[in-house]
Amino acid sequence: MSQKFIKKKVTSPKSLGCGQYYAHAVYNQKHVTTRQLADFIQTQASVKRSDCIAVLDELGSALRHFIAMGEKVKIENVGIFKCGIKNQRGGFSEPEKLTAATLSPRILFQPEYTTQKQNGVTRAQVAMLEDITFEEAKSYDAPKTITVEATQP
Repeated sequence: MSQKFIKKKVTSPKSLGCGQYYAHAVYNQKHVTTRQLADFIQTQASVKRSDCIAVLDELGSALRHFIAMGEKVKIENVGIFKCGIKNQRGGFSEPEKLTAATLSPRILFQPEYTTQKQNGVTRAQVAMLEDITFEEAKSYDAPKTITVEATQP
């Protein structure tokens, strides 16, 4: 599998990287939908598309439920989802001012890692990235919106 990228030059004089080139990922479409995921899973496993959609639809509320209870949720071959805390920028000079009302929740995702030995050194690698290589895009067009017609299962 190949992830396309384009080269972009940083032109903001405020940036430390001003004048430097960086790679930016190019995506094929806005996002993959639940139905598209279900179609793919159906081809990989002996599960009907309607069952896949039902499970994927419930996944969000199940994650929300367990994370709200203070749990970390591990999905095998994917990673761990957990609640993090977004603090007020700059912090507080006095601990009394740091209260629950000044905090915001955020979702943290820790991808699952695998280890591989390369040249006698054991390295950790994100499992979902094992097969990804990079290829420079010949041209860049804005992502296209894909319309998926609704069909009855």
